[in-house]
Amino acid sequence: MADDLEEELTLLRVRVSALEDREEIRQLTAEYMQAMHDARWEDALACFSDDACYDHGVLGYLPANEKHDQALFNLAATAPKKPATSAARQQSSAWRPSTTPAAPR
Repeated sequence: MADDLEEELTLLRVRVSALEDREEIRQLTAEYMQAMHDARWEDALACFSDDACYDHGVLGYLPANEKHDQALFNLAATAPKKPATSAARQQSSAWRPSTTPAAPR
């Protein structure tokens, strides 16, 4: 009986740990997406580890050995500015992604 409880406890600990990891990833993703949406570039950068790679499809690929903050700020400079009001947002032109091919990997 004690062995069964010990095994069940071990399995539950593994499951809880996996759920906690998933929640941390979900929360980090939400924070990153909101920061990007709000054009809070420094907050978006804070979501990356020092050795992170970044692949944004047509906007390009940033290997881990390059300076992330400068590259993300360069990317941010090409993004549209967020309109101040919803009326201004309706009048703003739609953002179009860069047609420059992604950097080779």
